[in-house]
Amino acid sequence: MPLTHIDEPGEVDAFGVRFTMEERGHRVRCHVFRSAITATADRRAASDADLLEMFQACRGVLERHASSLYDAGHRNPWIEAIVIRT
Repeated sequence: MPLTHIDEPGEVDAFGVRFTMEERGHRVRCHVFRSAITATADRRAASDADLLEMFQACRGVLERHASSLYDAGHRNPWIEAIVIRT
């Protein structure tokens, strides 16, 4: 079952950004590494605020990838350093 978007902000941590999605009313914690965000946005983050802005701009693509990982059996998807183009 695919994950769905929850209108909650992502949170920067030491590795990248944590964000929450939902499956049938159950919250699923997801994570995207800093390197995956910068590769997807095709630029470097100058600050944590910049990283969050980049995450928001790419969020739809990253959420679709997290949902694919979840469908493949990853119960708390971690998006690694891959290039995801919109």
